[in-house]
Amino acid sequence: MTERKDEFPKHEDIERRAYELYLESGSEDGHAEEHWLIAEQELARDHAKSAEDAAPLRRKGASQGGRADD
Repeated sequence: MTERKDEFPKHEDIERRAYELYLESGSEDGHAEEHWLIAEQELARDHAKSAEDAAPLRRKGASQGGRADD
């Protein structure tokens, strides 16, 4: 499977966070899918929150005659 550059969360990020969750749970086997799904949800939530926090800044720049991505 080819991963798109703009895809988020990225496979590597999910993998890293899922491994952190595995370690935090005492390295107990049998929870790989659960850790993966939790990691995916956390990263997607954090990404959405970051986008929300940045949105007012982009709108403010656009309303002042600047470019929206300044």
